[in-house]
Amino acid sequence: MSQLKTSFIQSITQALDESVFTKQDFIMTLPKTGKALIRLTFAHKPEYILECSESMIEETFTATPPPFLMTSNERKYHGLDIEFAPGEYKLREHLMLSELGDLPRTISRWCNYIKEDLYALAPKVDPLQELRIKFEEDIVGALDDPEGFFTPAEIEVITERINVLVQTIEEQQEDASISKQHMAEIKASFEECKKSASAYSKGMWSRVTSNRLIQMLGQFIKPTKERKILLDQTIRFIDETVVHETLPHKVSKQSALTKV
Repeated sequence: MSQLKTSFIQSITQALDESVFTKQDFIMTLPKTGKALIRLTFAHKPEYILECSESMIEETFTATPPPFLMTSNERKYHGLDIEFAPGEYKLREHLMLSELGDLPRTISRWCNYIKEDLYALAPKVDPLQELRIKFEEDIVGALDDPEGFFTPAEIEVITERINVLVQTIEEQQEDASISKQHMAEIKASFEECKKSASAYSKGMWSRVTSNRLIQMLGQFIKPTKERKILLDQTIRFIDETVVHETLPHKVSKQSALTKV
């Protein structure tokens, strides 16, 4: 027979049922004797466990009652140790409960830690990873002088193309449901791209700019016509300006627009 009352065990199973899981997702072990009172094992991932045990805690303290005679006293009491994995921040954590009635709430929090850990372990699909790989390969093969720097004429072309692209995005802002804050972030990203063109080598600028703009493209991966248009235009800008570096001659604003 379990050391815990049936009514208290029911409060524990209720805590499991009210979590994102159910009691059927756990194996409950109730030792009849010993320090361990209950052990819960997540059935689908046995390394996820919670165990509550009793322990005898001894404390020694010094009292100084009148007439100022120091005496040493000992106090013994039962403590409740909880070991659980995963924890809130660590793979395995430990805490002490002041009373057994706090155990169901602790179990509820532990169920949330399990859910968070499972979510974090799930494979992440990066829709832009293939694009990153493609651009990285193209950049390596396209730059004839990656350690060199852009000429003033090339920087002017880059700046002109960026300005046109930003203007195009602004014109589509409302239709593409881009917030003012998001638009400000986009502009800041492009401003940094323009400034860094005169400071970074061609190879460094190409990689940094590709990474920055590809990250920004992630904001546009939505099933809407307007965002798809902006996505295609920004990809084209990276492909022609960053990857293939078509910057030998100064271009007019009209020709710059055709390139993005």
